[in-house]
Amino acid sequence: MERGFFVILNNYIDLIESTGKGIALSHDKNRSNLYLSLYPAAPSLTETDVTDLIASRGIVVPLDREKISEALSLLSLAREPVLNTLIGRGLPAREGADGAVKIYFEIPPGLAEKINSPQYADVDFLSEFLVEKDQPLLRYYRPYEGEGGLDIFGDELPPAPPLEIKLTSGENVLFNNFSDSYFAAERGLLKISGARVSVIKIPDDYASFSIDRDMMKAYFSGDRRFLKAMKYDDTMFNALLDREGIISGIIREKVFQIIDMIRKGQEIKDMLIAEGKPPGKGRDGALKIIVENGSIIDKEDMVATISQAEPGEEGFTVKGKKLPSTPGRQAIFRIGKNLDLSADKAYICTRTKGKIVIDKDFLNLIPYEDGKVEISVGRDSLGASVSVTKPLGDGKAATFTTALSELSRLGISYGVDPAALKEVRSYLEKSG
Repeated sequence: MERGFFVILNNYIDLIESTGKGIALSHDKNRSNLYLSLYPAAPSLTETDVTDLIASRGIVVPLDREKISEALSLLSLAREPVLNTLIGRGLPAREGADGAVKIYFEIPPGLAEKINSPQYADVDFLSEFLVEKDQPLLRYYRPYEGEGGLDIFGDELPPAPPLEIKLTSGENVLFNNFSDSYFAAERGLLKISGARVSVIKIPDDYASFSIDRDMMKAYFSGDRRFLKAMKYDDTMFNALLDREGIISGIIREKVFQIIDMIRKGQEIKDMLIAEGKPPGKGRDGALKIIVENGSIIDKEDMVATISQAEPGEEGFTVKGKKLPSTPGRQAIFRIGKNLDLSADKAYICTRTKGKIVIDKDFLNLIPYEDGKVEISVGRDSLGASVSVTKPLGDGKAATFTTALSELSRLGISYGVDPAALKEVRSYLEKSG
């Protein structure tokens, strides 16, 4: 054919024949369709020219003579090339079906298409939802072969081989040959890794608590994958605390924080969740003396107040065990016979008028008569001593204290018995 007569056909692959008469035959890639192209030529073209060329090339498919006639008419009218007229078809192969996987859960967009493609071996998927034991996971539809056809030369056209997805049962997954379905053998998370289907079983320690030795603090750790899949809320978490026996000192702000972390899929490790309360120490009782030592006190006057011991606040452990408090100690004191303790033990008052004498934890009242010298014997850091109180009038008195040994220079002989005190009193009264 002369240069310029043949035009490259757009998407048709193989040229069968081109002649000097301006006829070109071509077919598609799998040779199932026959195309005719005509070009203006010196001699007039006829249908016989076309059919003879087709027959000479071993093409055996039935021809669409009406299309051939239309192409020749267009060429004679327009005097321009008539390209790519379909004038014959072979018997196309009937394609089979690829293997396919149907997943019984909502999964991320695009994952199903990837599983059902030649890239299925690259899949790496772990569900964020929980599957129950014996629950169906997915079903596999097996591929089947198609049927062959014939090309325009009468040769067989084989069907394209179907895609086979070779899934295998992994850990905790059972395959049912009758239904071609995969089932969970345990409760857990669905995992598809390459062509392997498995279920990650929920471990016993997916949520755990640690409690210190004195049971005063409890900590929580959890596997974020399982906690999120189980959709823990505060009610479920409280049930988990109850199961562990953690019933006291629960920090509610921490519970809400943990629930939020679970929703976000965040890792939780050794978070303080409950804290016990140590027992309180009681308050000691106390004696408060409100008069001065040696002062003259009227009858029924108050000389001291008493605060009672109070118990401390009870403590508890995170498991609810009560911890008794340390009791406060009662005030320790003694009183003489001329003093009275109130019925409610809240204060001490006098029975009669007298001089108050305070010796450490001992309170005493020595009866007092106006104009009379009062003498009492006590003990201080220097040893035995005598205290002398002499009235001055108008309810006032002067008191001095000296060692008993000093009185001997006055020529007084005495012992520690009342007779000696009487002798001292008599001497002082006479001496003024």
